[in-house]
Amino acid sequence: MDGLFRTAPSGIGTVIDRVLTEVNDRLCRTTGYAPDEMLGRSARFLYADQDEYERVGREQSGPSSAKEPEPSRHAGSQGRHPDRHPPQLLSDRA
Repeated sequence: MDGLFRTAPSGIGTVIDRVLTEVNDRLCRTTGYAPDEMLGRSARFLYADQDEYERVGREQSGPSSAKEPEPSRHAGSQGRHPDRHPPQLLSDRA
């Protein structure tokens, strides 16, 4: 997993109960936040708005389906950021 974090073209963070526990450099560069501004914080601030945060939460907690999830809209420290490589938040459902 460490290699994936370092080399992925997308920003990646891991979350437990939607709180960031790990972030890669690309996620920091993409969003404009430093790791210490992100770790331990709810992932809500990465979404464009509250409705989007709740929609993604419903998709992630609902039953699995073969359907591809709808892309989510994200925001960075300077507002909305390009979706060329949108951040990926990996949930640890331990």
